[in-house]
Amino acid sequence: MSDSFQVFGISPIVAVADVRSAVDFYVKHLAFRELFVAEDGSYAVAGLQSQSVHFVPAADKEALASTAKHCSFRIRVEHLDAYWKQVELTHPPTRTRPPETKPWGIREFHILDKDGALVIVSESA
Repeated sequence: MSDSFQVFGISPIVAVADVRSAVDFYVKHLAFRELFVAEDGSYAVAGLQSQSVHFVPAADKEALASTAKHCSFRIRVEHLDAYWKQVELTHPPTRTRPPETKPWGIREFHILDKDGALVIVSESA
């Protein structure tokens, strides 16, 4: 079945406290580009090369807290250490974990976004 179609990307939709500040975080600390921010703050999209992350406002603080504890996604890259150096130079105000090679052969670093979603950036070792 997988031979009959091709996937070009998967775009997570992340609930955040404020879509404008979420986009600003991804632009400043993860080298994304702002693609779209609705004037009313109801939706936003930030892109990294041909991939994107979409943002919507969380229904309330409880929903945001619940989502943040259970939301993560992986960005697969080449030249992970070069990307990490770019991220590190921005001095993210959130928790980060520098690159390390996992026992299963993946090299990765972690960064929490400003709303608590875990972004895992990885490459094959």
